Amino acid sequence: MSWSSSELHDLQLAGKIAHLTLDQVEKVIQPGLGVGKLFDIIESLIMKHADLAFPPNISVDNCAAHDSAAINEKRTLTKKALLKVKVIFLFLELGYCQVDILAC
Repeated sequence: MSWSSSELHDLQLAGKIAHLTLDQVEKVIQPGLGVGKLFDIIESLIMKHADLAFPPNISVDNCAAHDSAAINEKRTLTKKALLKVKVIFLFLELGYCQVDILAC
């Protein structure tokens, strides 16, 4: 498959958005952070640059994947929590970009 210079530019921009999101999310993850608050942070970071394709998936400990914050979310991160964050966002004509991070 061959990419046009415009498509390559868009791919690079999508990568920069993903990198920015990862950097910012890693900075706020700490014990005591509410899962609902983390959801709001991720959503606002993505919405500055793109549109969310799906709600951010925030899976904690024994939940392997595809969990998300409830409307009245009460869970908070513990010191030894295993956290998986998955974000899929829509970006221009490229369709979507998927961002995954795993934090311990």
